[in-house]
Amino acid sequence: MRLIEAMIACILLISGISITTYLSGVYSLVDSSDLEKDSENILNVLSDPEVIRKITSGEELYRAQLKTLIEAFLPPNTMYNVTLVSRTSGETIWAGSNTIQQPSSGSDVVSGRRVVTISFSKSRVVYRNVDVMLVIDRSGSMAWEDESGLVKIEAAKQAAEALVDQLNMSRDRVGLASFSTTATLDCELTNDTTAIKNGIQNLIAQGWTNMGGGIKRANDEFQMHGRNDTMKVMVLLSDGVANYYYDENGQLRYGETQARQYALDQANQTKNLNVRIYTIGLGDPSYLDPELLKEIASEDQYYYYSPTAGALKDIYLAIAEDFLFQVKNDIIVIQIILFRFG
Repeated sequence: MRLIEAMIACILLISGISITTYLSGVYSLVDSSDLEKDSENILNVLSDPEVIRKITSGEELYRAQLKTLIEAFLPPNTMYNVTLVSRTSGETIWAGSNTIQQPSSGSDVVSGRRVVTISFSKSRVVYRNVDVMLVIDRSGSMAWEDESGLVKIEAAKQAAEALVDQLNMSRDRVGLASFSTTATLDCELTNDTTAIKNGIQNLIAQGWTNMGGGIKRANDEFQMHGRNDTMKVMVLLSDGVANYYYDENGQLRYGETQARQYALDQANQTKNLNVRIYTIGLGDPSYLDPELLKEIASEDQYYYYSPTAGALKDIYLAIAEDFLFQVKNDIIVIQIILFRFG
């Protein structure tokens, strides 16, 4: 028994698996001759999220140690086949066995199955090809300095460029729309970093706030040039309240109530194209319409508040991380077969 305990301690130190997990799961296999019990104990061990993470990370040394451990604690003459399969991809993540023989008709055979959902951390990321439309407020108030001493439009330009720098232009594209009294498409979706940064730098702040118009210009670009096989993202920044809009004839009109509804209508059309919308409210909240920006955003957590222009860069980088990197959730099916030859 001391030899067995030493083997457990050695393997646990190398593999980094919780001692509690193994003592409660595998250790009871030592004196058990019941295949059902053996199967259940092995399933308990393999169902531990940390064990699955190590297996799926492809650590060959760990996989070999795990195989050795299973074999060390099965009763004599017991054969096993274990497989872990990703239900998401259909891929066999790991298969372990101590036999190439199949159980005969005279064998004692039991099988067990366990389904486990596991969430991988951001260290295990999935890169997604994206089309991104930046929608930037260039109304007159964006030309003001805020309490941090920064001119809001200049800080917005730097933050937008920081987001562009996070993209991989071999697979991603980015475009730019902006709005004041009128709304314009300043750069089509492109993988040309120089072109998009020139468009950003050319923005000049003046006029009123046609937020819905900015959304419409970005939406039109998605419809015209968006790729079907990519994730589509809109990032909208504003420091004010919507007050201008386009009527049904395309004519500019003033009116806060109508402009607000127009922005919501345009956002809903965008969402119908499966575009994820992030919104950022900048500056004094008394000059903002946070509820509108939250309604425009695809979900509540996609609305960000930036009290000062100095915080914009960090927010844009956080948004880029959110849509570029996906926390991978997977469903793992664990199948085990134990048998003794009759």
